[in-house]
Amino acid sequence: MIILSSSFSSILPRLSGTLGAFETIKNHLALRSTEITMKTRIIATTLMMTMIIYSLLITVIKQEAFTQNTTATSSSLSTATNQSAKDTFNAHGTISGIAADTMIGSNETLGSHSADLFVLGGNWSLGVKGGNLTDFETDIVMMKFDGTQRHLHRIENMTNATGAVPPVTNENITLVSKNYTAFMGIVDIGQWKNVSITGNLNNGNILILNVDPIKTEHHFKGLPIYGIVTSLTDRQQNQTNQTNMTSMQQQQNQTQTAQQNQPEGGQDPLSQLGEMLGNMFGQ
Repeated sequence: MIILSSSFSSILPRLSGTLGAFETIKNHLALRSTEITMKTRIIATTLMMTMIIYSLLITVIKQEAFTQNTTATSSSLSTATNQSAKDTFNAHGTISGIAADTMIGSNETLGSHSADLFVLGGNWSLGVKGGNLTDFETDIVMMKFDGTQRHLHRIENMTNATGAVPPVTNENITLVSKNYTAFMGIVDIGQWKNVSITGNLNNGNILILNVDPIKTEHHFKGLPIYGIVTSLTDRQQNQTNQTNMTSMQQQQNQTQTAQQNQPEGGQDPLSQLGEMLGNMFGQ
């Protein structure tokens, strides 16, 4: 027992020193770990701030580029519109349309109410010089579907004419891209005076007139009056809608040529090959 006590007594100081060394190492490692953790956090924070600043810079650059592109596009469109707009032109055509209570829901179907259907015909003319209306007259022949109650209407004496039909704000009446124009004003239609009217010329081919249904006592059933353009000329008397007519004629000629060149049997070689392949694959 005395020997064991003596041995433990000699070991304890060394054991105590060893434990102290371990404690020192532990504290050192803990300190290093804290330093490493702090450095890691600093690096991570720096990287995050860098990414945020980078993202903000990219956003600003993109916004600036978008703004410049939008401004350039708007400027180009404005320039193109100004260059292509024609403030002097003349148009003529015919009135062609129908008006019926059945078309606005007064009757369910035409059926036995065919007499409620009115047929409209006639002629119209439109003249603009320097953006100002110089001529607008429309003669309408109107009668019932059964040929009775034939009567005439004349749209004339337009005042307060303007091209400022929303969303357009320019008061000048101009013929713009694809031969489009719009105008509005006040007219007389027979016994109906001071009637509001709006006109649209679409693609240089169709005229659409809308008159105040209340001022005209719903005589036109609240429906537009349609017209066909037979002539549309600019300041130099050039036919401005000739392009559309020429394109249509070219398409018709191409179709006729293709039909004439089609081999006997009704199919060309490519069509026959396609049919053969379809049969092979069960299509």
